[in-house]
Amino acid sequence: SELPEHCAPFLRTVLDVLHAGKTPTPAELLRLMDVTVELVDLLVQELQSNRNIWSPHKRAAQDELGGQLFDHLMRLRPPLVDADLAGVLVDRLIEQARANHDKLVQV
Repeated sequence: SELPEHCAPFLRTVLDVLHAGKTPTPAELLRLMDVTVELVDLLVQELQSNRNIWSPHKRAAQDELGGQLFDHLMRLRPPLVDADLAGVLVDRLIEQARANHDKLVQV
């Protein structure tokens, strides 16, 4: 399956956090690609409907977005991550979404 271009940097982050430089199996990689697309879709929806989410007074919206991503990760079956790793990954993805905001709102 093809990974949308805007999702590629996020997949690298997911691999970095969850596999720490080890190469996943083809089946693992496919699953991680699917999960990445789902997470990025959540990010894109939120950023497009809340364009100034990164302004300081929108902190609650940022936290809520992080909560959505965290819940999504924790609901995956079979389980993909524990709560600690999910928290680390969400923080990284939020930082990355902030850095890629302009690209994501144009998706």
